[in-house]
Order: sequence, then C-alpha cells, then structure tokens
Amino acid sequence: MQRRMASTNRCTASRSYRRKLQKRLMHHKQQLEDLEAAKKAFHASTQVWQPVISVCLYSVPMRQEGYE
Repeated sequence: MQRRMASTNRCTASRSYRRKLQKRLMHHKQQLEDLEAAKKAFHASTQVWQPVISVCLYSVPMRQEGYE
C-alpha cells in the first residue's frame, strides 16, 4: 500500500511539474511574440520617418567656418 502511495505521489508531482513547465513555456512564448511584434512595429515606424529625416538633413544648409 505504501509503495502504491509513493508511486501515486511521484506521478502527481511529475504531472504537476510538467504542467508548471508548460505554463512557463507558454508565458515565455507569449513574451517573445509580444517583443517580436513590438520590434516589427518599431522598425515600421522608423522606416516611415527615414525619408523625412533624410530630407530635413540634406535640405538644411551647412554652416561654413567664419561665416556667421
């Protein structure tokens, strides 16, 4: 009887551990997906501003030395 009880406890513990690992894995997977989405959005927004920034940089005349 005691042997059977120990086996049952071990199965329950390993099942609980697997469930805990699965939840942790899913949590990290969701975090990774969120980070990738944020990265994609960030790159998309910088691509939109890139032409504007380059136009601003090249349209402003450069100051010359001794000419103020």
